[in-house]
Amino acid sequence: MNILVITRDYPPHTNGGISTAVWYEVQGLVAAGHRCTVVSFDAFRPVTQALLTDQVPRIDFSCSPAMITLSAPSAIPAALEAARQARPDVIHLHHSTLLDFALDLSGGHVPIVKTVHVIQHQMNWYRGLESTITSKAQARAVATCWRAVVMSRAAAQMMAAEFPEFSDKFRVIAPGVPDQPGAADASWPRPDRIAVHAGRFSDIKGTEVLFDVARGLTAADPRNHVVIAGGLPDGQPSERRYMRKWARGATGPDDERVSFPGWLDRSQLSALFLQSSVYLATSVFETFGLSIAEAMLHGVPVVATACGGPQEIIEHGVSGMVVPVGDTRAIVAAASSILDSPDRCAEMGRAARQSILKRFDVRTHTESLEAVYREVIS
Repeated sequence: MNILVITRDYPPHTNGGISTAVWYEVQGLVAAGHRCTVVSFDAFRPVTQALLTDQVPRIDFSCSPAMITLSAPSAIPAALEAARQARPDVIHLHHSTLLDFALDLSGGHVPIVKTVHVIQHQMNWYRGLESTITSKAQARAVATCWRAVVMSRAAAQMMAAEFPEFSDKFRVIAPGVPDQPGAADASWPRPDRIAVHAGRFSDIKGTEVLFDVARGLTAADPRNHVVIAGGLPDGQPSERRYMRKWARGATGPDDERVSFPGWLDRSQLSALFLQSSVYLATSVFETFGLSIAEAMLHGVPVVATACGGPQEIIEHGVSGMVVPVGDTRAIVAAASSILDSPDRCAEMGRAARQSILKRFDVRTHTESLEAVYREVIS
């Protein structure tokens, strides 16, 4: 099949888990023999870049996948023309705000499959908002697409409740998580008592709860260290606001054992996971939890909140522990129980790695996508 993927920040320009998940997916499709063309709206900010009127897309059809990359609205017409030359059988859309590009390319004839990475109305509810541009865009994308891929049963239930008239469109397909050379080197016991987190700073990710957990762990035992990787690479002012919140809660010596290395590349993150004894996930809601799966792939047990997707990844008491959302004490207690027992850490770490290898194989993910593509083409 000939598949055209529309996304944002496709590697090497990676700003989060969506970028990585799409990259894994495309690599799996290419490996299965499909022709893929990726249209990547890298660092695309229409509001701030509207004055950039002389931009052109970067086009490379000699690689696999073929790439069309643009960063400003003025590049859209040329990118659209190049995308038409790919003659896709299916258009796979990963960001609702890019729906108009997909519709122009489809012309009502080429089927559009949409992956739901974030449930926008859930974010609005948590933030006390009635509606936003992104939630309206998601509603329109769900109404327009031919099928919608959701990453967990929990996410499917929420989407079906919000859009009951389109519930027959939803297909649950968990992301594929490929093994990595560094992950295969996972060994135990881990020499240091390191708890780690990697990802974006946000209220939905429970970043302020994470800060409290970090302080709780370092206060509980002077041997504990916490590494909080990530941040907001495309939103430096917001990242600085979070760091000011951290600084306002400074408690002295304990904070010296909490480090913020910033956004790490894949090799750096892999090396960090191999040193860590427990992964901390404090989200309010997750459609899946790719960073959780990647940590588990490296043999790191996970303590995660009961927030949707992670409950379907982690087997409580076997590959990690699941605790109530927002319960700082429960998260600290669960993480401490793993840090205090190297044998338990090793047992859970081995189980975590085997679980990801068995349940989230990229080939299985690709086969599930192929079935959806054949369904819409027929």
